[in-house]
Formats: sequence, C-alpha cells, structure tokens
Amino acid sequence: MSQTQTRANIGYPRPPNDDKERMRIFLRNRPNFPAQEWLRHANRHYAMSWDGLVIHASDPDFNGLLRQLDEMGIAQDQVVFGSTTLDADSEMGLAGSKLESVQSSEPNAQ
Repeated sequence: MSQTQTRANIGYPRPPNDDKERMRIFLRNRPNFPAQEWLRHANRHYAMSWDGLVIHASDPDFNGLLRQLDEMGIAQDQVVFGSTTLDADSEMGLAGSKLESVQSSEPNAQ
C-alpha cells in the first residue's frame, strides 16, 4: 500500500469550514509539492488533498479515479481534481497541469 493510500485510509483531516482558509492552506502548500511525485501521476487524472499535500489517487480514466476515491472512502468534495499532461514541448515540467476544485457548501457525511 502506498504512502498516499495509507494517509487517506487513516482518516485524512477534514478541511476547514471557511473556504478562504481552505484555499489559503492549499495555495501555501501546493507549490511545494515534490516534482518527482508529479511525475508518478503524469498524463493521468488525479485527486489531490484539500490542503495540497497529498495525491490520494490517480487514474488515466476519470471514472476510474472516482471509483478509487469511493473505494478509499474519500468524498469528492474533500479533494481538488486535476490532470497532468506532460509532453515533449513542455519546458516547465508541469506546464500542462490543470486544477479543478469540487467543493460543496454541505459537509459530506462519509
């Protein structure tokens, strides 16, 4: 079992209720995410922790990613979805990384 899965399965901390605080934490941590970890998820959809510290799961197929999250017991509103596209033209390493956030005003009871 990977470190990512282990952290998720032991009950990753829930995000703050305040969306501004949640984003402040994410923006502080996200730039420090290790490049070698990004490379493990190249050309895949990923689900990153709300705080930007961990990629809980990744899959080439978005529906496969959703299945993994479901199996791990991680609610979709507790992650930031994105995808990485690394190609030969990318001089900046992760220039093709896209981030999407799925947030809910209602906490998920999972």
